Amino acid sequence: MDEMIIREPLCAGQAAIVVDKISYHGPLKKDRAILYAADGPGIVILLIGQGKRYRDGRSQSVGKNQYFAVGTGTETTLLVQPGTELLFLTVAAHVSGIDETVYTVPPGTAKQALSAIRREIQKKVQGYEMVCQKYIQIFLMELSRYGRTPACFCPEKQNDAVRDIRDYINAHFREKILLTELMERCGLEREELNRAFCAAYGMTPIEYYHQRRVQEGKALLEQTDLPVQEIAENIGFYSNSHFVPAFKKYMGTTPLQYRRQYREKKARKMKEENRQMELSDYLTG
Repeated sequence: MDEMIIREPLCAGQAAIVVDKISYHGPLKKDRAILYAADGPGIVILLIGQGKRYRDGRSQSVGKNQYFAVGTGTETTLLVQPGTELLFLTVAAHVSGIDETVYTVPPGTAKQALSAIRREIQKKVQGYEMVCQKYIQIFLMELSRYGRTPACFCPEKQNDAVRDIRDYINAHFREKILLTELMERCGLEREELNRAFCAAYGMTPIEYYHQRRVQEGKALLEQTDLPVQEIAENIGFYSNSHFVPAFKKYMGTTPLQYRRQYREKKARKMKEENRQMELSDYLTG
C-alpha cells in the first residue's frame, strides 16, 4: 500500500527542516526498486525490513530504524525486500552537497515516534494524519537533539530578513499586523517567508505574532489584577470575544481559569515554603 499522509508544509520547529509531504509505502509484497530523483530532496526511513541503497555505482545496506538523505545532486535507487515498510519525507531545505551516510534512528523518543506513526497508519482512526504530523515533528527534533539531522540538510545561518521580521513583531505585536505587510517589509513571497520563518522558529510569522500576544496576556494575568477586558485591549485585541478563544487555543484554558489556577498554585507554593521555613527554624532552634 502506498499512501500520502500529508500534502501541506509541516514545520519541524528547531529541527530546522520543513516537511512538504509524508509518504508511506508498505508492507511491500515483493522485491521492489524505488528510484529517488537527483533533485527531489528528502529523507527515506525504513520502519520494517531491509534493503540496499545504490548510488553512483556503490551499494550500502539499510536496515530497520535506519534512514538516509536523497535528492542531493545524484540519483538514488533503493532495492527493498518483501515485507518492508518505509516513510519518505519530502523536505524543503538548503542542500549542501551529497550525504552518503546511512544514519541510525536515535534511541528512546525518536524510535517511539516512528512506532507510533506505524500504529496510526495501520489503525487509521479518525484524525490519524494530524497525529502522524505531530510525531514527525518529534522525530525530527530528536534528530536535531542527537546531531543526526542529515548533514546535507543542515540550514544556513538565519538570514537578516527573518530576524528583522521577528524583531518587528516583538516591537509591534500590540498593533494589527498582516502577512502582506511582513512580505513587503522583507521582500519575500508568502511561501518563501513562511518557510524561512518556520525553519528558524518552528512556526509561521502570523503564528508567532498570535503567540507573542498571548504570552503578554499571560504575563499580565499573572502580575496584575487588571480585568480581562482591559488586558485584551492592552495587547491589541478588540474585545474578550477575540482574546479568550486565542488564549484558550495556545494555553488550553480561558484567561480567568488560568489566573485562578496560577494564583492557587502560587499560594500552595508559598504555604509550603513557609511550612519548610517554620520546620527549619524549629529544628535549628
